[in-house]
Amino acid sequence: MWKSNLILVWVVAYTVAGCAGHSGAAGEAPTHPVPVQTTLPAEVEPWAGELTVLEVLSPTCSACKQTAADLDRLARKPTFRDVRFVGLVMEADQQTADRMRREHRISFEYIADPSGLRASRFPVRGVPSVFVLDRQGQIAWRSSSGVVEPHRIIAQLKGLISSEN
Repeated sequence: MWKSNLILVWVVAYTVAGCAGHSGAAGEAPTHPVPVQTTLPAEVEPWAGELTVLEVLSPTCSACKQTAADLDRLARKPTFRDVRFVGLVMEADQQTADRMRREHRISFEYIADPSGLRASRFPVRGVPSVFVLDRQGQIAWRSSSGVVEPHRIIAQLKGLISSEN
């Protein structure tokens, strides 16, 4: 229990600081999938079983808006019609998440994570953080915090899609 609380405190601390640490370049893909820390029920982890691009963001983060816009352009491409795109909004209720989604004109869903429960299962170092999850819920790729270069996500998604065919 203490470990999950520590992770939650760590994630919240970075989020409260705004976009702390977001100035770095996007990270490279790990050489192997990073195991997910826990398995959560479907109501907490609604993307289970789907190839998913997950952005962890904060309502106060300007870099998150740019990343969301880039991900939205990818989500609209026919190549990625079978990929689920999700914005996980830290420290916000669903009403705030929905308002952000409308204001930023994002086509994919935003899910509020006011307690940090969903985000605590990922190695979030700051916001925005982007994760590509395979259908087994394993992290196939993750960014460092900061604006993500879309070509890195495209390469990962194409690799996962081609390995399924």
